Amino acid sequence: MAARRNKTGISYDEVDYAIDRLTVGMQKTQGTSSIKNKRLTAYHEAGKAVMALVTPDFDTVSKVTIIPRSNGQGGFTLLTPSDELLESGMYTKSYLLNQLAVTLGGRVCEEIKYGVEDVTTAGSGDMQQVRSISRRMVGQWGFSVTEQGAEIGIVGWESDGAGRYDAITRSDATALDIDLEVMAVCDDAYARAKAALTKHFRLVDMLVEKLLEQETLNAKELLALLEAYDPQLSKALNKQPRRLGHGALRHLAPHGTPITSDVTSQGEALCVWSGQIGRASCRERV
Repeated sequence: MAARRNKTGISYDEVDYAIDRLTVGMQKTQGTSSIKNKRLTAYHEAGKAVMALVTPDFDTVSKVTIIPRSNGQGGFTLLTPSDELLESGMYTKSYLLNQLAVTLGGRVCEEIKYGVEDVTTAGSGDMQQVRSISRRMVGQWGFSVTEQGAEIGIVGWESDGAGRYDAITRSDATALDIDLEVMAVCDDAYARAKAALTKHFRLVDMLVEKLLEQETLNAKELLALLEAYDPQLSKALNKQPRRLGHGALRHLAPHGTPITSDVTSQGEALCVWSGQIGRASCRERV
């Protein structure tokens, strides 16, 4: 790409372009012809981006775009976890609950803007991701949000290969308890996303207008928008832009199976790759 652009060296722009092309496909040069669909995509992506922006101690939003991709995605939101999180390889219960709320941001934003009856299937991949992570939280990592869920115990009742490669180690009754607690975890994430987005919907509208105008915003532009919306909130959150090459990246895409749907044995539910492009932490390897 650097050669095509008649450059003598590879800059950050070429690295950014290559990462996007490998993980979410090529850009469609003609874009989205329908203004209605473009605005819908903007609200979906803005919901996730704003949720990440206003959630304390959560990943940096490195990029949000509504440029359609060759694999059918209408846009995506790119998050960058902190170096400390990546080095430890351990994710807290509160961090995972925040991730669920952020992931549901697109679906919730559609409901607020267009109403429950006009929500689209754009969030199907996000909902699969939420189900996958919440199931592991309850069935493998001993996390719960209700008193009934706490009775399940701090036991790794399930494994990824149970029923196929490994023995099933929990009873049908325990499986039902896990199902109910997973629903409670998801309901909690939905409620927190709806409360936050309802409170900050003016910021969502501001981001949507920017996306319709320039299609892609980077971390600095997003943080500037947050400061323009509420300087005190921006100062309290104290979020800093981080370049895509620093640490791991996580895509939240609206269509199809999410890139980050896999979870490693260390509970790494969040990263597409870390540091080196060749070391992927999910099934969609670079």
